[in-house]
Amino acid sequence: MAVDKKTKQASPLFLILFALPFAGVGVGFLFFSIIPSLYEWQQMHQWQPVDAQLLSAKLQTNHGDDSTTYQALASYRYYFRGTAYESDRVGIMSGSDNIGSWQEDKAYELKRALAKGGSISVYVDPDKPDQAVVYRELRWGMLGFKLIFVVVFGGVGVGLIFFSFYQRNKIAPNLTATDEPWLANEDWHNPIRSNAKAGLWGAWIFAIFWNAVSSPIPFVLPEELAKGNYPALIGLLFPIVGIGLLIWAISATRQWQRFGPSPLLLNPYPGAIGGQVGGEVDMRLPYDASMAVAVTLACVHSYYSGSGKDRSRRESVQWQKDGFAQVSASSQGTKVAFCFDVPSKLPASQLSDDSYYFWRLSLHADLPGADFDRDYEIPVFPGTAQSSLALTDASQHPIASVERGKKLEALLNARQLPDGVELNYGYFRGALGKAIGAIFGSGFFAGGVFMWPTDAPTFMAVCFMLVGGLIALACLYGLFNAYQVKIGKRGIFTVRKLCGVIVGKRFIAPEKIRHLEIESRGSSQVGKKTTQHFVINAKLTDGSKHRVVESLDGRAMAEEALESVSMLSGIQAKKS
Repeated sequence: MAVDKKTKQASPLFLILFALPFAGVGVGFLFFSIIPSLYEWQQMHQWQPVDAQLLSAKLQTNHGDDSTTYQALASYRYYFRGTAYESDRVGIMSGSDNIGSWQEDKAYELKRALAKGGSISVYVDPDKPDQAVVYRELRWGMLGFKLIFVVVFGGVGVGLIFFSFYQRNKIAPNLTATDEPWLANEDWHNPIRSNAKAGLWGAWIFAIFWNAVSSPIPFVLPEELAKGNYPALIGLLFPIVGIGLLIWAISATRQWQRFGPSPLLLNPYPGAIGGQVGGEVDMRLPYDASMAVAVTLACVHSYYSGSGKDRSRRESVQWQKDGFAQVSASSQGTKVAFCFDVPSKLPASQLSDDSYYFWRLSLHADLPGADFDRDYEIPVFPGTAQSSLALTDASQHPIASVERGKKLEALLNARQLPDGVELNYGYFRGALGKAIGAIFGSGFFAGGVFMWPTDAPTFMAVCFMLVGGLIALACLYGLFNAYQVKIGKRGIFTVRKLCGVIVGKRFIAPEKIRHLEIESRGSSQVGKKTTQHFVINAKLTDGSKHRVVESLDGRAMAEEALESVSMLSGIQAKKS
């Protein structure tokens, strides 16, 4: 069946018309306010100070529907080269506002000077003596506020216009019109391009956007603290996050400069659900036999949740496997190759939609300087194809096996008994992650406490305290609880302790135990790195279950733990 590639997308005219007002606002602020203000500020360094006489000074207050703005007004007379002039310009940027207390402070200074006789100093343009100003300093807070409109409105508008022109001749693939749907999508053509370049642009755009929005905070914050508004210190989180985003963007740039596109050559093509997914990548890097390249293959469900303003894109990992790639020398420097055995009955690759499935292949190597990080969205469809690379499953790579063995030994802390095995899960399991979570939750709780006596909505303070408190308590519980399991021919005996105090104890007779089985307990995500969490339960004859092994990260580790505990205890394991 021929591939149908002639499905045109809708005309971009509507999107362009929608984007023009946004672009107009951003461009208008840039060319008619920000650039002229910066130009005048530079020019005013050459203006000459002269004595002037204040004629009037006041603070004008304007009340709107939801805000109050202020403007310092003044008129003054001055002499320059024997000629008298009058002006009413106070600062570089005209108009009323409520960004900080500049308008109020300057109006107070001028009114005080008027009360003392009205003698002030102003700056005059020597080439145009009728042009003068009282305060020639640039208001950085106001400039940052205007930059928000340039970045947000202008960025959205110009970005949508660019996207519209880029999309106007783009062809939407039709996967149902062919027996080889992976050929219908240009992004799935072999070799597969990574998302590194798009991620690089996204990192810079998001970093610039965030920092533009938060740029006025450092200028406004000292004035708020001077008024005793100490909860405003929470606002420091925004520029701090902005610094982190800039570091992220710089790191992405260094990665791109060092490794370039690094396309992935799939083998087999496409990947096979019920067969294998494999491939190789040439890296522009000198060969080092000791280099370890972690590889992750994941089937991901991407969908929208919520409604209205709360609608957001979410990801849920349906299946995932972790391992390490084989490293060898190549003409470009280093070649990494991998292969995974993939079970059947998993969702095939789909095109991006409100709800769809896709397959992500991730490579990561910790290196001196910039690390190697690449994600590829690859075509994977039902089939039995095997890779011609003739590699063992990446999850069974010696490095992966050794790491799992060490983690499992430390986690289980197993002791062989004459009739079974004793497992001891000590305190502070996953200490770093739980400690960070406890600090994060405590910070949210503290934010709610700070908000409580202020004018902030009460429900916001309650939400901050409730969510932060629950996160902190859950993480602290994870840090300070211990679990002991004795399992074997005499049944199962478990004891749970919290800070040394027994909070739970149970015995299960051997005749009530059916088998041991793995259960998924969700996943956690840092960036695009997803970690699946598992436990091992004893399934009982009454249909209930009881926890035997916990805190298992990754399916391979869970399967290895199930096999080990089953062998040591003599209780049958149910394979997933």
